[in-house]
Amino acid sequence: PKGDSYRYQFAPNLSGYYIFDIDINKELYSYEIIYNDEVLPDVSDYVSDEVGKYFYIEKNLKSRSRIFNVYIYHIDEKPTSWGLTDSHHTWK
Repeated sequence: PKGDSYRYQFAPNLSGYYIFDIDINKELYSYEIIYNDEVLPDVSDYVSDEVGKYFYIEKNLKSRSRIFNVYIYHIDEKPTSWGLTDSHHTWK
């Protein structure tokens, strides 16, 4: 990892289905993964016994980069605005 960024590499020019799951205490926290302004759907919408977020990458002859935004929030306090928030402060 470089700073607060993590890098996950897809196989070159390989299409397929991917499941991303964030290892957090899911009794206290939830998360969303955003790609191209779209929230990735729960994989359980497609496969009942799987946990995580679903992503499909299409086959292409060119190498491509994908940037995902991951938002983790307390289960009772889903954020409704932008910025960095902790228990005591909000930065905008």
